[in-house]
Amino acid sequence: MIQSYKVVRSPAHRYRHKRVVWGLWQFVVIAFISTPNDHTWANASKDRPTDNRLDIRLRIDAGFAHYRADKLTLTSGSELRRLRATSRWQFADGWRVYLETDLRRGNPKIQRMWLQYRPRPYWKINAGMISVPFGLDWQTSSNNGAFAERSLTSALTEQYQTGISTSLGSQKSSIRIGAFTNTPVDSAGDQTYGWSVAGTATSMLWGGATAQVHGLVSLQYRQPDEALRFRARPETHISGQRLVDTRSIKDVDSVWRSGAGLIYTHGPKSLVAEYIHTRLARGSKDNAAFAGWYVQGRWLLSGEERRFSERRGAFTRINPRRRTGAWELSVRMSHLDLDDGAIKGGRETNYTLGLNWYFSRNIRVLANYTLARALPNRKRVADKPEIIQLLLQMNF
Repeated sequence: MIQSYKVVRSPAHRYRHKRVVWGLWQFVVIAFISTPNDHTWANASKDRPTDNRLDIRLRIDAGFAHYRADKLTLTSGSELRRLRATSRWQFADGWRVYLETDLRRGNPKIQRMWLQYRPRPYWKINAGMISVPFGLDWQTSSNNGAFAERSLTSALTEQYQTGISTSLGSQKSSIRIGAFTNTPVDSAGDQTYGWSVAGTATSMLWGGATAQVHGLVSLQYRQPDEALRFRARPETHISGQRLVDTRSIKDVDSVWRSGAGLIYTHGPKSLVAEYIHTRLARGSKDNAAFAGWYVQGRWLLSGEERRFSERRGAFTRINPRRRTGAWELSVRMSHLDLDDGAIKGGRETNYTLGLNWYFSRNIRVLANYTLARALPNRKRVADKPEIIQLLLQMNF
C-alpha cells in the first residue's frame, strides 16, 4: 500500500480522537449485545428478507521482493504483507456490522469498522471508519487489483477516515459521497486530520454486447489542521524507501483534489486510465499543485471475463473456469509529480509488467517486474532502480 500524506498533530488532538474511536466501538458492542434475537423491531421488505447471518473470514498476503538499487538504498527481503480477520454480521433487515482487524504484530489493531443500513438493495449508508470515496485505484480492493501494489497515484488519495457515507448504484451508474473527520487508526502510520467531503460518480458511457466503456469523476475538499506531507514508495512495500517525498508542507489552508478516469472492458481484456490533480491553498505563501496518472491493461489469457461493476464502482473478482486456474497478463505505466515551485518532492515514472495466476477464486499469485525512474528523486538526482516481486494472496 502506498502511503498518502502525513499531518503532525498535538497529543491532545490524538487523545481526543482515540476517545471517539473507543466510543464508536462501545456503541457497536452494545448494539451486538442488545439486539433482540427475534428481531421484532425490524421492518422486513418484500425485496430484501430479514437475515441473521455472521460471516467470518481470514486474509493472508505474503510477499517477496528483490531490488537492484541505484542511488537510494532498497533492501530485498520478504514480509507478511497482510494478516487480517474480518467479520460481517447482518443482524436485522437491512442492518449490518463490519469489523476488520490487523493481526500481523500480535497486538490486534482495528483496520476498518462500520455500521451499515440498506434502506433499499441499491442504497447503502455507512458510518464508522470507512474508505474515502475518491478515485478508482484505491476503491478497487487489493484482492481484485492487477498488481502487487497500487499505482503511484495512491500518494494523492486517502485511505480510511472516520465519517459517514452513502452510495446509490444501478447497472449503469453509481454515486458515492461522504463527510469525514480524521484517521484515528491507520496501519501505514500516515494520518490525516481536519475534515473533508468527497464523492465519486461512475457511469456506463457506452455498452455493447461484449464491450463497455465506463467513465469516472471524483472530487474532494479537505481543510487540514496543520502541515501536510506527500510521498510514495516505488510501488513496492517490503522496502520502506521513498524515491519521491515533499517532506512537511506548512501553512496549508485547504486542499482541493479532483480526478477523472476511463474504463474499457471487452471480454477477458480491460484498459484503465486515471488522472488525479491535487491543489494546496497556502494563504500568504505560494499555492502548490501535484498530479499523477496511470494507464494499465489486463488480459485474461485463459478467457475469463473481466467485469467492472457499476453498482460497486470497481472491478469484481475472477472465477477461474479450469481446474488449473486462470492466467492473466498485465502492464502499467504510472507517473507522479511532486515538484512545484519551492517544493521539490521529485518526479517518478514506473513501468510494470505482471503475470498473475488465479489458482481459485480465493487464492492467487502475482509476479511483477518494475522499472522505476525518479528524474529527479527527492534528493535531486536521477534514480533508476529495478524491482522484482512476488505476492501470494489467500482468502478463506
